[in-house]
Amino acid sequence: MIQSATDEYITGEGRVRLVAASKPPRKMVMIGAANHRFTDKQPELRQEFLGAIAWIAANAPAGVARWAHEPGPEA
Repeated sequence: MIQSATDEYITGEGRVRLVAASKPPRKMVMIGAANHRFTDKQPELRQEFLGAIAWIAANAPAGVARWAHEPGPEA
C-alpha cells in the first residue's frame, strides 16, 4: 500500500486496520505528501509505484504471470 502521510480520506487508525487486515506478503510505504492525491510529491509517488510493481512481481505466488506479456497458468 502506498499512502500519503496526510491523507484526508484514510486516518492513521484506518491505515493500521487496512494493513492488519491484509494477508502477507504485504508492504506499506508512506510518502510525506500534502494530500491524498500526492499533488506535491508526484515524482516520489511515481518512483514508489514502479517499485511496488517490481515488488509485486517478485512476490507473486508460483504460477502467477510475473508480467502482463508472460503467459499465465491457463496458457
